[in-house]
Amino acid sequence: MALDSALAAALREAVEESGQPRALSLRLEAWLQAMTEGDDAQEDQAQRYEDVREAIQLEGRRVRIDIAGWSASGLRCPDVVIDLIGPASATPKVTLLQMPNGTGKTTTLEMLIATLSGAATSWDEKLVRSYRRKGDDGELGTFVVSLLVDGRPLSIELILDFEMGSARYRTTNPGSRGVEDSWSPTPLVRRFLAKEFLGLFVFNGEFAARLLDERQTANGKRQTANGKRQTANGKRQTANGKRQTAADDAIDALCQLYLLDEVEDFVEQEWSRRTRQAGAKSDGALARLRTKLADMTTRRAIIVQGRAKAEGQVRDTAAEIADLSAKIEERLATGRSTREQFNEAKIEMARAEGALAVAAGYAMQALRQPLALHPSFAKSLIALKDNLDNLRLPENTSAQFFNELLEEDECICGREMTVGAKNLTRNQAIAW
Repeated sequence: MALDSALAAALREAVEESGQPRALSLRLEAWLQAMTEGDDAQEDQAQRYEDVREAIQLEGRRVRIDIAGWSASGLRCPDVVIDLIGPASATPKVTLLQMPNGTGKTTTLEMLIATLSGAATSWDEKLVRSYRRKGDDGELGTFVVSLLVDGRPLSIELILDFEMGSARYRTTNPGSRGVEDSWSPTPLVRRFLAKEFLGLFVFNGEFAARLLDERQTANGKRQTANGKRQTANGKRQTANGKRQTAADDAIDALCQLYLLDEVEDFVEQEWSRRTRQAGAKSDGALARLRTKLADMTTRRAIIVQGRAKAEGQVRDTAAEIADLSAKIEERLATGRSTREQFNEAKIEMARAEGALAVAAGYAMQALRQPLALHPSFAKSLIALKDNLDNLRLPENTSAQFFNELLEEDECICGREMTVGAKNLTRNQAIAW
């Protein structure tokens, strides 16, 4: 089935507007065409995904977006007006929000992200009302964020109606668009206001500590398996089954690779919608559909029959196991010598389990030196170091890490922290 011409044209137009090369739209069309035909192997799908990634040009028009300030009223955070524009009409590179516990730091960060991303329209009544200040019977709460887009003002206002339990937006765009009663930044700005991207520059101070913790992810939505991104249980994993770290998610968000997942989800939804609406256009098409339905019905009957047979085998096997267990217990209870042999065997098994635990400990010690296992570990670690050098942890977190490392007898990689190693770490800590 050929790709819908309107969809292909819209895809080419979007690629052209974003300043990407023609090759990107061609590769996307080929990928979507293969998806509609549904005959690609998983490896082929992964290769098409990589082809699309390679065609994306990250160098393009640069857009400068600065947070010029914000204001809050009627929420559980303090009523404030924050102006970040300095005397020289310049915004600071970093803004640190420091407040006593329980005074609204987390609420302020949540409001910043909700206002910029437009996510509050999907909030339920309970969540909306949870932002109402205790003891305050005001009907509305507002949070306004002022941005500078290439020096031009853009403001987004989030209005929470506590009585109705709803949220709405008002946007003032630079240029001639004026005030709009919705969350409607320009397309150029909108792609940088996705929640995945916002998490890179509006975040809790503990974010840096979670960068390399595989139990924590910045987005928690995508998974990689055999080179192809998939959504599965809300957890992101690499091909070897290891969960993706927040640092990996930060890199994806910085390069906006999550947009490929959104394109894939949109195409799948659109394809499902179109196929539901479209019917057979000819007798031949109807005959093919009937044949396919008959084949699927037959296949279903075979599967149901096989399942019933397998369940019966499971029941029979479980009964045999129970019968054998009863016979073993009876034999052990009647034979003294057999019981003694059984006890000796249990002692020997306990010894063997102890030896296994010791051997496992030695094996884990050996695994702490991954460079000795395979050269690919060294390449991966070097690549990770280069990425971390580019990202760089916050200075206070980095300094605290190396100061604590100097007090340890071993490095986190398992090597001994000799005097020379400690001197090298102390001298290079700032550069690292």
